[in-house]
Amino acid sequence: GPHFFYYSKFSRGWDVAIAWIQSHSSPNAIVVTHLPQLCYLLTGRRAVLPPVERDQDRMGELLDSVPVSYVILDPVDWMPAVEKNNQHWRNVESVERVRLYERISGAE
Repeated sequence: GPHFFYYSKFSRGWDVAIAWIQSHSSPNAIVVTHLPQLCYLLTGRRAVLPPVERDQDRMGELLDSVPVSYVILDPVDWMPAVEKNNQHWRNVESVERVRLYERISGAE
């Protein structure tokens, strides 16, 4: 397809994550992403911005309070509350250093 001058490899990774969510997630899923409006328009899934919080325990609490189903992390994102918590989150897709994590059922 067409490639726009602002379409980077990271944009491609985000698009792959969005396509995965659209085809694999429940219509009631909630997604954390830096582009929540676009995520909603493309998938119909509710979406929110990532919490701005240094304390990773507090970040985990904030994610649980929504409750978030999926988290899309860009290459510059650092979110150990998700990335290192294998009991609650699993990586389901990684493209161009963009990672998609899914909450493990029953982990809320």
